[in-house]
Amino acid sequence: MPVVVNIWGSWCGPCLEEAPDLARVARELEGRVQFIGVDINDLRVPAQNFIRRFGWPYPSVFDQPGAIRDALGLVGQPHTVVFDASGTRTLVHPGAITARQLRAELRRLLR
Repeated sequence: MPVVVNIWGSWCGPCLEEAPDLARVARELEGRVQFIGVDINDLRVPAQNFIRRFGWPYPSVFDQPGAIRDALGLVGQPHTVVFDASGTRTLVHPGAITARQLRAELRRLLR
């Protein structure tokens, strides 16, 4: 099963921009693609409010120091990383991702 990892923060403008699209695509592909959020450099209450506001149907981990982002070799946020079923990175998208961009990559992997 493909996995989408999204690095985000509740204080991040581009993260606000992409949040509804992430929720939409995650709901559309539920059971076929696993989404995981990684909240960095944030506070718990604003982060929880952000998740509720956009109704994300997937888990998100709280990574205050950004260790996961750093381990992936990324700088900044948001970043969306897509892995295929074998664990190979197929997409690293810096900045806000759109539903159209995400669907295109995931359709390719789900063929």
